[in-house]
Formats: sequence, structure tokens, C-alpha cells
Amino acid sequence: MDNSSDEEASDNADPLSNSERARVLAVKAGHIAKAMAPTTSTGRKRKNWAGAPARDIFLQLAEKYPGALAVAPAQPNDLSAFIRSWTKAFGKRGTVGDQPRTGRRPKVPEVAVALAVAHTIETHPRTQQAMNKTAAFTSIFAMYDINAKTLWYRMKQLQPKLGKYVTLEPKKELTPANVDARLEFSKMSPYNGPWLTAWALDAIWTDAKTIYIEPKSCKVWGLAGAPSIVTEDPRVMVKSWCIKYYSAVNARFGGILLQFVSGTSGSGYTPAKSYKTQAGKPAKGPMADEFKDFISNVKAAYAVRCAAAGIACRPIWSWDNPRIHGSVEKGDWESRGITTANHTQLPTYSPDMHNVIETSHALICAALQKGINDHKPAPSDTLAVYTDMLQGHFKRMLTPEWGLGAVKRLFSKTLPAIISAEGHYPPKDCR
Repeated sequence: MDNSSDEEASDNADPLSNSERARVLAVKAGHIAKAMAPTTSTGRKRKNWAGAPARDIFLQLAEKYPGALAVAPAQPNDLSAFIRSWTKAFGKRGTVGDQPRTGRRPKVPEVAVALAVAHTIETHPRTQQAMNKTAAFTSIFAMYDINAKTLWYRMKQLQPKLGKYVTLEPKKELTPANVDARLEFSKMSPYNGPWLTAWALDAIWTDAKTIYIEPKSCKVWGLAGAPSIVTEDPRVMVKSWCIKYYSAVNARFGGILLQFVSGTSGSGYTPAKSYKTQAGKPAKGPMADEFKDFISNVKAAYAVRCAAAGIACRPIWSWDNPRIHGSVEKGDWESRGITTANHTQLPTYSPDMHNVIETSHALICAALQKGINDHKPAPSDTLAVYTDMLQGHFKRMLTPEWGLGAVKRLFSKTLPAIISAEGHYPPKDCR
């Protein structure tokens, strides 16, 4: 019976590594060569039993194991020494595996390494050099006669997650009045268990955003260490095309309206309405009247959505505090039906409390930037290529499901985190 196929299958399923297989073959070749070797007058095997015959036997056995042959010594004398040493080791230990090594005891005990890790996590240094100069680290260096490289190596062994992973975020210093206003706002209760109350469902979050139409550096597939690829792109200009817009989002309907405003510029673009400064010059950014017109358009669009859904139209307005937005408290919006009764009065310096609209900007602008990077510009391109792209992202991505989730997150996670921070900025994952 031919067992060649079985042997091949056995070889393909070799459970040993190449190094271990080479050692096994060396032991087998050694035993065969020893048995064949002549003896001395005293009955002992001659010392040269691991010579040419043993090497020939090893090479014959290794024909089926090219991987094992590749890791075995190539020089005849080295191969003979390899066969002799592993035959002897197998006779003593009964295995070809590596012998466990006790190793040298570390100079610095684990408790000292743990203290160094804890101190680093508590201190949050910018660099290792800064940490090395602290009293805690210098005392460890002196006490155990080790250098900084050894200590940091041991720290990474003990705590693999240790590294420069914490983001340091400089923020505007909040005054006591700012903190009190943020706490008062955060203690509102439009969120009750899994459900949002009507106040939160009716809130409309509005904000402005600017994005420039130019490709940005990005990673592409290739080999590690390869040089960067430089491409010349006509959209990289001294004065790039620019989109400035206002948008409004809501828990019930997601995206309600995105409207391009003054300051938007690019080939082929003409604003639906031109606004001027008090000096009579064309506005380079949204004006107070333009923002009021935008709010009126949002109000009309929201009323249409509510009527189609068969629900009462009772918008609650939320926007931040630039000068052109005027003052709801001073009555600047009464003629348009907006008072302190239906406006959130968002505290100043609190974009985290406005994260519903900020998240919407992040989503659609990231999608637009990807579209800019992927789009191959043509001489016939106008700004409409990108304004249409942005409007498409706004309608497709900012769904009612997204809106409900974003508003729930604000009231169930962000505001409680602000309360826990006693009115100060909460951690990034809560903003």
C-alpha cells in the first residue's frame, strides 16, 4: 500500500516549528550515526561519530522539511556541533524544547514601578523628560541605581496602556457667573427615562459654519516608509472657494434647513439675496438681518413639517451669543414671536451645551471634505458641485433618528456631566 499521500499530509500538518523540527532531526541523525559508528578497544563510540555520516543522515532526513533545513547551520563543522549538542541535550533532558531560564532579578521592584506608573497617570506630563526630573522619579533612579530608559521600559511592561493618549484641551477660563449659568441650564429636566419631553422635542438648534473648498492631506494605501505623494490641484489657491452657511436641526425631524449666507464665494455662485454692511459694502459674513431672515425661513419650514406630521408647531429656539444674533432678553426678537419663554438662553462660552448642532456640522463637513478629496476637479466645475454635495449630506445624514439620538445624548449625558463637573467643562467624551 502506498502511504506517500499520508506522509505528505503529515508533513503539511507539522505541529513543530522549523527550529524544533531541525532539533528533532539532529537527534534522530545523531542516534543513527552513533549506532553505526565504530567503537574503541574499550567499547566506547569514537568521538568523531557526529562527522560526515551524521551530516549526510541529517540532510537526507531534512529533505521533507525545507523549513527545518533552512534554520540548521550551513557549515559542516557547525552542523556537526549542532547534531552533537542536541543529541547530548536530548539524552539528559528527554526534550528538544528550550530550557526554562530563571533570568536575572530586576533591579527595581514591581511596587516601585507601580508607584511610578501611578504618579505619571496622576501628573499627566507632556514629555518623559519632564517626568524624569520629578522628585518621585529621581529618588527611584538613585535608590535602585537604574536609568530612565530602564524605568520606562518596566512601566510599559507593567501597564501596556501607558502612553501619550490623553488630550490636553485649553479652554477659555470660566468666571463664577459663567459656571453658575451653566449649572442652572444643566439642571433643566426635559429628559425623563428613555423619553424626551415636548420641550426637548420642539427645540431647534441653529448655528453657523464655514468650510473652504480645498483638498486636505490624507492617508492612502502603500508600503510603510514610502515617501509622500505630492499632487498639484487647481483648488489649492491663494483665495479658496468658501461655503458659509446657517443650519437648523431638531429631535423630531433631524435636519430642517441649511441656507448659504454672505461670505460664500466661488465660481458660478450668486447669492439668493445680497446683504450689505452699514457702510453700504457687500457683506463678507452673515449679518443680523440675514440671521433673522434665516430664522423666519426655519420657522416656516418647521411649520410645514409639523403640519405634515399632524403635531402642534411650538418651536423652542436655541442659538449661541454672537453680537449679530441680538438679545432675546432685550426684546430684539419679539416682532418675530421669540421671547425668553420660547428661547433657551444658552450660557456664554458653552459650545458643549450646543453639541446637537455642533455634531451635525462635524458629520456633514467631514462627508463634504471626503467628497472634496475624492472629486477630480474639471475646468467646468462651479461652486454648485460642492453646495449640492453639502445639501445632499444634510438631507441624507441628519435623519430624525439621528436628531433624536443627538438630543437625548445632550440631556442624558452632557448636561449631567456638567453638573458633576460643578459647571465646568466635562470630559471630551461627554461633550
